[in-house]
Amino acid sequence: MKYIVNISREIQNFLIYLSGCVPEEVCFGSTFSPRCGSREVIAVTTAEYGRMDLGQCVQSEFQLGCQADARQVLDRLCSGRSSCSIDVDQRNVDLSDINNCSPDVMSYLKVDYHCVQGEYTVISRDYILYTTTVH
Repeated sequence: MKYIVNISREIQNFLIYLSGCVPEEVCFGSTFSPRCGSREVIAVTTAEYGRMDLGQCVQSEFQLGCQADARQVLDRLCSGRSSCSIDVDQRNVDLSDINNCSPDVMSYLKVDYHCVQGEYTVISRDYILYTTTVH
């Protein structure tokens, strides 16, 4: 079967049979670079950018709780591809545009994604042709 999928809104609904969620926190100054196996593509299920929780990326409560939904950004840059690379820093225009935190604090990226069987062909910046076999 072949489908054209708007990766910024519909890929999660299209890839219902997802399995094997991979949660990842990417601290400021690091790079999010998921890689899937042969004939697999990335499917982002959730993505947030900000200062969500105390942990490896945030050690103080200063501006804790400021966050933005980054799923559309991650869908556009990663979903439907076998790999991608996103720098988590102030130079990343895609993340800076959605940032709800003060630009003076270091935000981080929190992403849940799956690798699912399929292949893709990039049609344009916002659309991919995703091919899969449904049993």
